[in-house]
Amino acid sequence: LEGLIDIVRMSDTGIYNGINFDPFSNDYSAGAGVYLLWHCDEGSGSMVYDESGIGHDGTIYGNPAWNTDEPMGGGDEQVTVYWPNGGEFYTEGDLIPISWGWTGASIGLDIYLSRNSGGSFDHFIGSANATDESYNWTIPDGVDSPNCRISIEDPYSPATNDASDNDFTILDSGGGGADHPIISNFTITSPNAYTDGDAPVDISVELDASTGISEAKIQYYKGGNDGNILESNLAETGSTWTGSISAGDVSMEGLMAQVFAKSNNGDEMTSSWTEIPVYFNEYVYNSIAAGEYAMVSFPGDLDSKNVKSVLENALGSYDPTQWRSFSYNNSSESYDENSGSFKAGNAFWVISRVSDDLSGGSGQVTTLEETYSITLDQGWNMVGNPYAFDVNFSDHITSTGDVEMTLYGYDGSGYVSETEMIPGDGYWIWSNENGATLEIDHISSGGFLKQMAGGWQIGLGAAINGYHDTANKLGTHPLARNERDGMDFREPPVIGDYVQLAFDNADWKDKGSYSKDIRKKGQASYIWNIAVKSNMSGQIRLDAMDAINIPLEYDALLIDLENSFQHDLRSGETYNYVSIGDEQPHQLQVIIGFPENVSKIIDDLAILPTEFAVDQNVPNPFNPVTAIRMQLVEDAVVSMKIFNILGEEVAVLLHNAKIESGYQQVIWNGRDKFNRKLPSGLYLYQTIMKNDQGKLLHMKTNKMIMVK
Repeated sequence: LEGLIDIVRMSDTGIYNGINFDPFSNDYSAGAGVYLLWHCDEGSGSMVYDESGIGHDGTIYGNPAWNTDEPMGGGDEQVTVYWPNGGEFYTEGDLIPISWGWTGASIGLDIYLSRNSGGSFDHFIGSANATDESYNWTIPDGVDSPNCRISIEDPYSPATNDASDNDFTILDSGGGGADHPIISNFTITSPNAYTDGDAPVDISVELDASTGISEAKIQYYKGGNDGNILESNLAETGSTWTGSISAGDVSMEGLMAQVFAKSNNGDEMTSSWTEIPVYFNEYVYNSIAAGEYAMVSFPGDLDSKNVKSVLENALGSYDPTQWRSFSYNNSSESYDENSGSFKAGNAFWVISRVSDDLSGGSGQVTTLEETYSITLDQGWNMVGNPYAFDVNFSDHITSTGDVEMTLYGYDGSGYVSETEMIPGDGYWIWSNENGATLEIDHISSGGFLKQMAGGWQIGLGAAINGYHDTANKLGTHPLARNERDGMDFREPPVIGDYVQLAFDNADWKDKGSYSKDIRKKGQASYIWNIAVKSNMSGQIRLDAMDAINIPLEYDALLIDLENSFQHDLRSGETYNYVSIGDEQPHQLQVIIGFPENVSKIIDDLAILPTEFAVDQNVPNPFNPVTAIRMQLVEDAVVSMKIFNILGEEVAVLLHNAKIESGYQQVIWNGRDKFNRKLPSGLYLYQTIMKNDQGKLLHMKTNKMIMVK
């Protein structure tokens, strides 16, 4: 299949009856006898997913261009401008035979004129049928300019459009019409502009109009200042006009300039935008904290891009006992030390024993003249902002190829999902294919396709010893699949001390660890498999954020499969368990669904105890915390006390506490009843369980060892 496709449906019975087939309004859904149903609404990537429930997914070969055009709006249409295409001379009143080549069906095209080298096509010429491939235009008064181009456009499919490759000239007829100034020979006359210099940028330009020039200005903007146009007047010296841009406006953000001129009869002309090259001698691009990993990038084009050399500029000669840097190797899925290029758009890990400002050497500010492209490898990529100003991810960045459009930044203790690319920082992004690109535009381009409304989501977070992983989401959506799609995102690689919570989708076709897992809306129950890992010992805290978003008709439970414990996600309380720091995955499940369905799943897991018991604490020996699991066949009143080897009571963990039936756990942090740290040694914990009438149900004393 080629061209613009909206719906593909294969079934026993047709949906076209020859009379009222309406591709613009009919919502074709799966049903009996439907064997394949592609809605082509994924919005990105190279896969289309079968909504029939049978699993006939499709792969798009080549580079798909996703858009929001109406269905059935055309196929592989393309216009190619033949004439005028640059270098021609005409005079107002002449007849121009505009011609083009056309591939596609018979549709209407609109023709426009630009008088600023294609900066804007704001003069409507006329409309024609695409298959005519020509249009005769009599040039009216008032459109003279040396910087003319035409654009031939399909108003419903911008990808079809084409324009003149170069400028052609329309001369003033002298018939008393408009007198648009002619702008030429725009030149930067001063030496190279530096961000740390004190000299302005001097500019000269030639202006001409038959009635004379009444006003002329340099108009310019700095990168990151969307729509904020600054101005500086030009002064006349014969046909040459000169002016300058203040040294205070020369910065790492970059500069774009154009010339505005007005003739004495009031007609105006604006040149196309021109880049003002800006250079720097040195630039502080980030600040790092002592002993803390930071992902960094450089927002400019350095003259020397060797990672080791750039970092030595700020941190001194390389000494792995003082500082280290790492880049990610997709082939081995591991880190390489002191390797890679500090090219704009690349990022690296840095860790140093001391806090320091990171400064790079000399170079040139990233160009603003064209979109900046970052080529991605299949898998995880460490990327940075190529510009020295904030870039909004959803408004300024698009992709080609199958890229998971979410950014993960690092705040010193864990990953967070980011909406802005900050200059000097680094980010993780996942690509499902080699050669896909991130396209970063300093001017808002509309960004990538936004998530459609519908469904619900909650967040899940894990934390230990000040480190966290909170950038995790689960939920449902009407357009989601129960396999990887554009709503699911991978879990980024770890570094240093960490805790990691991930959805363990080993049974998916694109199996792996995910930080976001959105399922098909409308099921009776859902099970998300979760793995939590850490290289630190201590108490891991699990939190559910925005649990209020879960539909009220559903039960929502967190199941600790290893401790046979269930936790109500709506309780507002955290769930805690003890990590021994062995980096082995701790297996849990989130089960959400109608009560009867959730109950059946819980019964099948067989996590309810059959006798009263108190287990040996884990870990044992321990430092600094340990967990004690209890098994309660029914609700009970429980007391649990800690004694030292002399039989002295040192801590009370539970005192006549009403505990629900099931597997429950108590965590002890090695402190006494006055919150003082206790010394290493042998301790005893005694547990007494009674019913509401005071009848003894179970009593046991266990030994445990605390080490320092």
